[in-house]
Amino acid sequence: MATFHSVSLALRRKDPEMFREKISPYLNLFSGDDDEMKDFLRAILVVFDHIPSCKHLLERINKSMDSAAQYDKSYREPWATIIHHDFWCNNIMVTKEQPPRVTILDLQTTTLGSPAIDVIFLLLTSVKLEDIENRLDYFLQYYYDQFTAQLKSLGIDIVEFSYENFVKEIDTVSKLGQYIHALGHTSVILGEKGHTSLDSSDANYNMDAIDTGFKVNDKHIRKFEWITLEAEKRNWI
Repeated sequence: MATFHSVSLALRRKDPEMFREKISPYLNLFSGDDDEMKDFLRAILVVFDHIPSCKHLLERINKSMDSAAQYDKSYREPWATIIHHDFWCNNIMVTKEQPPRVTILDLQTTTLGSPAIDVIFLLLTSVKLEDIENRLDYFLQYYYDQFTAQLKSLGIDIVEFSYENFVKEIDTVSKLGQYIHALGHTSVILGEKGHTSLDSSDANYNMDAIDTGFKVNDKHIRKFEWITLEAEKRNWI
């Protein structure tokens, strides 16, 4: 991920005209239906019926959902680079060989944006709770170290890219929608295996026929609680 972000950023810095003419036109953020997105996001609120420790945050969570459904397209310099915008475990393939090779899949939502979006989304959704709950800052620092090392190797002055400003980027994108984005995908990742709300055998289905509900399990409850209390602690909600 750090290589993906740093190479794109360096290319944009070193040859801005080429980037603007040949790459930027293809970096259009996916724009979905806001109402359909809100319906999906509201459906996950049922999880909080099982989490007493988060009851005091429901009003803030609802406000976050309203803003998350708007597909924020903002970015801030100097961080703007090509981002995946849907960087979770289902979109990554890693080989078992050493050193492992990584393939990034599903590039249909790539856009110009903050690398912090991909970083926090991957960490919140796709790292096991026992590995992340007390080590989020460790993983953020690790990514930052790899990212800035790559930039230096590509001849980019990293004086603008302080860790303090990187953490501010993480906070900003989490407030603008990544906290909610992470909850939505967590509901899928930790869903009961073999259960689906979509009958894919019906070639004529439409969005009205899709049940946005899901079966709540203990893994949902534990992960939603951790993500939400972490969001409260870091003022993301």
